[in-house]
Amino acid sequence: KVLELIEQTDTEGGVITAVNAAALSTKLLQYANGAIYDEDRNVHEVHQIKLDAVEEIVENANGTPVLIAYAYKHDRDRMMAKLKKYKPVILDTDQHIKDWNAGKIQVLLMHPASGGHGLNLQEGGNIIVWFGLTWNLEFYQQLITRIYRQGQKAKQVFVHHLIVKGTREVDVVKSLDGKNTTQAGLMDSVKAMIKEYKEIFN
Repeated sequence: KVLELIEQTDTEGGVITAVNAAALSTKLLQYANGAIYDEDRNVHEVHQIKLDAVEEIVENANGTPVLIAYAYKHDRDRMMAKLKKYKPVILDTDQHIKDWNAGKIQVLLMHPASGGHGLNLQEGGNIIVWFGLTWNLEFYQQLITRIYRQGQKAKQVFVHHLIVKGTREVDVVKSLDGKNTTQAGLMDSVKAMIKEYKEIFN
């Protein structure tokens, strides 16, 4: 059965389709982040709540470097535009790591899957922002330990989670908190969500 999400923006209305429960879960997470892909991979922005929030965190950091974890390419691209005045950098090379640790990068964007073992970023800053969370507990923990590790000069490491109340993200937080990151746990969560929606709309 094709599951449908109704997308509404300031300029247009439309229908975004998800072919199965897992795809629906992904679409709902995209929606919470503020933009969603359609079936042709076109990006439709639906809000800027998180963009405003991450800009506020960066501004309040007063020049202290901020590491931001993103989930989707449209998250990254929208943040690159929103935070342009801070000269954001997408982590891609060893030189970026050196520049971050030297304090030359104020905003560093990283995907959790690329922030795994072996990256030492603890010298560059002590602020992490999760713009979009991951279901994968290992990715989540590994990214945080790139900063929160031996050699961290600051007394504290601050980890911000940007969560939109009442969205699919709340389930991700619960899953990470309960260390329930198995495929079975994910699918149980999706099934419960579908059952809830059917009760609402039927």
